Amino acid sequence: MLFLLSLIFFILILWLLYYFTSIKIMFICLFTILLGIGSFFYFHSYTYVKSTDLAGTSILDLKIGDYLTKSMKKKIDEHYGPEINDPGMAILLNVEYEQVLKYKGLFIATRDSKIVAVVTENKLTSTNKGISPIDSKTKIENVYGQDYTKKSEEIGNTLSYVDKENKIILKFVVNKNNIKQIILSELD
Repeated sequence: MLFLLSLIFFILILWLLYYFTSIKIMFICLFTILLGIGSFFYFHSYTYVKSTDLAGTSILDLKIGDYLTKSMKKKIDEHYGPEINDPGMAILLNVEYEQVLKYKGLFIATRDSKIVAVVTENKLTSTNKGISPIDSKTKIENVYGQDYTKKSEEIGNTLSYVDKENKIILKFVVNKNNIKQIILSELD
């Protein structure tokens, strides 16, 4: 949708430039607009952030790409209780999935029985490196380093660590310097 609006705006600007300015000014403006659009897409694509090795990263021993087995599901059921319809949290994922498991403060998405995303707000849940939704931004940086992107998204401010080789992203939604939500998913 954003691309379509940008394209319409771009065509309108070209039309106005064509009728009210010289060809030289039109090409300068065209170059500036294309540079701006290109920069927008470049800085929203994780290409400029240094890759972080997330190959062994997990939440509740659930790793991206692993099969969700019956024994894993049983272990989750024992820890979180039965599945529910509403996990009580906002979930925004850029990954395709077929099936979901929903628990209080926990969301697991699968495709072809493989885990593609794990989202948690449960304070008793942590990453394999011990980061949980009660920790601070400082602890995240101490454990995972400084190579992250910082964005303001619909769900809040996010710190995103990207593993380009394994196509994994680890996001921390931060509110007032504390973690609100942890998202481990495939890189889109």
